Amino acid sequence: MLDKFKRKKRILISGEFSAATTGFGVYSKNLIDRLYKSNKYEIAEFASFVGINDPRDFTIKHRFYANEPSQNDEFAKQQYNSNEANKTGAWKFDKVLLDFNPDYILECRDTTMIQYQMLSPLRKFFSWIISPACDSDSQINDWLSLHLNADKVLTYTQYAYDLLKKEGGNKIKLFKPAYPGADFDVFKPIQNKQGLRNFFGISQDATIFMMSGRNQVRKLFPNLMVAFKTYLNKIKSIDDFTYKNSLLYLHTTLPDIRTYNIPKLLVTLGIENRVLFTYNCIKCGKFFPNRWQSVITNCRFCNGEAILPRVNFNIPPEALNQVYNLSDVYIQYANRGALELPLVEAAAAGCNIMAVDYAGT
Repeated sequence: MLDKFKRKKRILISGEFSAATTGFGVYSKNLIDRLYKSNKYEIAEFASFVGINDPRDFTIKHRFYANEPSQNDEFAKQQYNSNEANKTGAWKFDKVLLDFNPDYILECRDTTMIQYQMLSPLRKFFSWIISPACDSDSQINDWLSLHLNADKVLTYTQYAYDLLKKEGGNKIKLFKPAYPGADFDVFKPIQNKQGLRNFFGISQDATIFMMSGRNQVRKLFPNLMVAFKTYLNKIKSIDDFTYKNSLLYLHTTLPDIRTYNIPKLLVTLGIENRVLFTYNCIKCGKFFPNRWQSVITNCRFCNGEAILPRVNFNIPPEALNQVYNLSDVYIQYANRGALELPLVEAAAAGCNIMAVDYAGT
């Protein structure tokens, strides 16, 4: 027991995966990097959406626990698949606690994914700090109950802080907001934008509107595409040059969870030749913008197979910065949001930005 008071405090960061290019992944990485560099704590990570011996595991410097079982372990796979909550860590959580013995758990995910932590038989042995994605008014009672049971709640925005303070009856133990941020060493304006466009075969005269995000229901890609079509119809009679050179860039993927049928929308709206997508080569690892060519196309650099980016095969941050720099206006179109990280990254890259005036944005 005395050793616990002599050693550094231990923090277990629990979330999706700090090497993943999701909003939660990037947020976790930023937290881990800062805490690790401070040299004040022992840091470990419990990552839900990555498996044992995944190549990305070996890029991690801190202590690390992968949630998904090895593909060669049939018994573990049966255990994992026996309960939906295991996909977010329920089956391994207590084992990780017993091995690492953390003083604090810092959880960075959707509230719906973490209820099992509140019910852990080891709950009294750690301080539980959660960072919920509050993306709309009227939080449901189950979520508020979970927030009330946390030792501290770390919010992304002042909006979330004020919302939980009000709807929690001033009883939730709130930290001041810790806003998601962009890495300014990565996301920054590129001086030679003309050369960048030339390299990817994009006209210097093009006006490019862009949005990045998973192809999910709350990310309103159809609404954005309709808005772009409306813009084209209006600008045609005002400025023919701008009309002919306006493009929409969608950095997204197919298939995904509850996806929109983007190819069908392209044809329905008649904008097939106006919309760019990111393709990432499986063979050489290079990316390139291209008009719709199905989910898989030929790489323009090596003729290998190139696919649309996805969570486990996205372009690196430095390449995403190039995509932002190809664009003139970044638009974050969603019906709600905790605070969409691409909005912050695009601003850091020098894009003009537009967002829906609601919730975190």
